[in-house]
Amino acid sequence: NSAASNPAINVTAPVLTQSASPFSPNLQHFITINLSQTNYLLWKTQLTPILKAYNFLDLVHGDEPCPPQLTSEDNPASLNPSYTSWCQRDQLVLSEAWSALAQAIGSPSHTRILLHMQLQNLKKNDSSISTYLQQAKYIMDELAAAGKILSPEEFNAIVFDNLGPSF
Repeated sequence: NSAASNPAINVTAPVLTQSASPFSPNLQHFITINLSQTNYLLWKTQLTPILKAYNFLDLVHGDEPCPPQLTSEDNPASLNPSYTSWCQRDQLVLSEAWSALAQAIGSPSHTRILLHMQLQNLKKNDSSISTYLQQAKYIMDELAAAGKILSPEEFNAIVFDNLGPSF
């Protein structure tokens, strides 16, 4: 199937909801960008202005170092407001990135597709037949854990097809 041969990763741009916090911007629109091996530049071109508009680009690029946690103006030292702001922005970007990745590749359907592709592409190469079969069995068990049960006939057909005519 074409989805398995050319999988695209659906990555949702950071969607920031209105919050009482003065550090969270209000972004009203959802932007879905299909990131694949062939469209990285387009994806980057569309996502960069969003990150820049909400003052997150410096965090993504690592250009803004974390300020000191404590100020030395008062004695004893107190929590630096710049540090608190930086941490909130950093965690907001990080949580959106993790959410987008989980949505893109963490779903059971994506896991099943990737594991099935891994099984179909498994080659014996220089490994022993025992090692090859253990690898195939491991992938089959992972597929079962992800909710896709292969029949013994389907599993055997894939394994023997991958081994080639010499077996």
